[in-house]
Amino acid sequence: MIIIELSQSLSGAIRMVASYETLGGAGMVSLCGRLLCRRYLVSAFRTADVAVRDSLGSCASVHWGFASSLDGKFELLGAWAQNVMTKAPQVEFAADLEDRGVERIRYSVATQVEGQGGGRGVEFFGAEALPSIAQALDVTVALVAPRHRQAVAGAFRTVAGASCSSMATDALSDVEAGPWGKKYPQIVALWRLALEHWRPLFDLPASSRRVVLAADRMAAEIQGSLERAIARHGSFADSAEALEFVCGVLLRAERRLERAATSAAAARPYGALGMAAAGKPQGTSVAGFI
Repeated sequence: MIIIELSQSLSGAIRMVASYETLGGAGMVSLCGRLLCRRYLVSAFRTADVAVRDSLGSCASVHWGFASSLDGKFELLGAWAQNVMTKAPQVEFAADLEDRGVERIRYSVATQVEGQGGGRGVEFFGAEALPSIAQALDVTVALVAPRHRQAVAGAFRTVAGASCSSMATDALSDVEAGPWGKKYPQIVALWRLALEHWRPLFDLPASSRRVVLAADRMAAEIQGSLERAIARHGSFADSAEALEFVCGVLLRAERRLERAATSAAAARPYGALGMAAAGKPQGTSVAGFI
C-alpha cells in the first residue's frame, strides 16, 4: 500500500484563486478562502507532482484534500502548491484549514499528516489514521496482466467489501482457491498481510465504514483523473499555473459529486424535498461522532 506523507510545513505553499465557469457565468472561487465545517467524519489528502519550467526547479507538488461531513456530503477542502526549490515563507495547510473553521476530523484515510503547534507526529485535527483499500486495489491491478485487471479487481473488491475482518479473510481464501489466486499467489500473500492492518477499518460502525470507503474510493478516482489531466497538459510555466489548473480539475470533480448527490436524493422514494418535509435523512447518517 502506498502511504502519502505530507510534512507539517509545506515549504513555499501558495494560495491560489481558481477561475471557473458557473451556471450564472464566470466566477471566482478561492479554494483556500472557503469557510468550512467545524467537524468532518473523514478526510483524504493526495499529492500530484507536476513539471514546471520556471527557474526555481523542474518539479513541483500540488497537495489537495477533501472531506465528508457527518451526513455523507463531500466537500473540497483546498489545494496548496509547493515548489521544491522555493525558499518563500512556509505556510502550513493544517493552519489554513483551522483558520477556515475546521476543529475536528474523525478519520483520515491513507494520509500521514501533522497538525500545527507541535512537533512531528502531532495528530491532524485528532484524526485516526486508516489505511486505503482503494490504493491497495490500484497496486493490485498494476501487478497483473492488462487483460486480467478487470476480473482480478472484481475478485479483490469482494474481499474489500466484506462486512467484518473474518468475512474478509474467508473471501480472500475463496480468491486464493480460485483461478486468480493460483495465477497470482504473491498478490494473495500481500492482501493477507494487509488484512491485519485493516482491522481498525473493519471495526468501524457500518454507517461510518460506508462513508470512509466512499471517501477512499472517490479520492482515488479524482486523483486518477487529475494525473491523466496533468499528463495531457504537459509542463507548466510555474507552480502558480499548475495550481490554477489543478484547482479547475478539482472544482469540476466537486460539481460532479454535487450533481450525483442531487440525482440520488431525487431518486429516493420521497424525493429530496419530500424527505426533508417528512423528516427523513437526506445523507448518510453517522451517529456517535463527538
